[in-house]
Amino acid sequence: MNLNEDRTLPEVTQATKPYHHGDLWQALVRAGIEILRADGVHGLTLRAVARRAGVSHAAPYRHFADKEALLAAIAEDGYHLLASDLADLLAMRQQTATDLLRLAGHRYVQFVLANPDDVRVMFSGMLVDYDKYPDLCAASNAAFVLLVELITRLQAEHAAIQEDPYRQALAAWSMMHGLASLLMEQSFPPEIQAIMDVDALIDYCAGIVMRGFRG
Repeated sequence: MNLNEDRTLPEVTQATKPYHHGDLWQALVRAGIEILRADGVHGLTLRAVARRAGVSHAAPYRHFADKEALLAAIAEDGYHLLASDLADLLAMRQQTATDLLRLAGHRYVQFVLANPDDVRVMFSGMLVDYDKYPDLCAASNAAFVLLVELITRLQAEHAAIQEDPYRQALAAWSMMHGLASLLMEQSFPPEIQAIMDVDALIDYCAGIVMRGFRG
C-alpha cells in the first residue's frame, strides 16, 4: 500500500455493513479512523465506533476492552501502513539505497501530513503502556527494522560509514519525523510557510542525513 494514497473512508451504516464474518476488527478500526478525522480523539468512544460501523454497542468489546485498546489498534494499523510502504521501497531494486532513503523521507512526510490524527495516536504518548499491546509493539518494530535494512544497504554501497545501523536509523527517523511534525502542526511562521518549498526542504533534510552518514 502506498502511503501517499488518500485513506478517505466511506461512512458505514447499519444497512450496508461492509464486513464479513471475521472482519469486525478491521471495520471497527476503520470507523475509529473516520471518527478521529471528523471529531478528534475526544469524539472517539467505543459507542461512537459501534454506531459508525453499524454494529451493536456491545460488538466492539469483542476486540477492545476500552478506548485505549482501540487507540492501540489504530496505531497498529498506522504502523502496518508504514511498514508496507517501506517494504515497497526496499523492493525497488533498480534504485540505489541513497535514492531510496530520499524517497522514504518524502513518503514519510507525506504520510504524516495526510494522516495527522492517526500519527498523533501513534506518537503523542496517549498510549502510556505499550507493553500491554504486543501486536502494536510488533508492528512498530517491524517498520523500524525495515528502516534499519535500508541503512545496512547504504553501508553495503559504501554510502554510509560502518556504525550501528540502529542508531543511524534512529537519527534519520528523528530528522524526518521532526520536519513532518512541524509541517503537520503548521509550526513555521506564516511568512516562512508562504515561501516554503516542502519537497525541496525534504530533499535538504535528507541530504543532511546522508552527509552525516558519510562521516
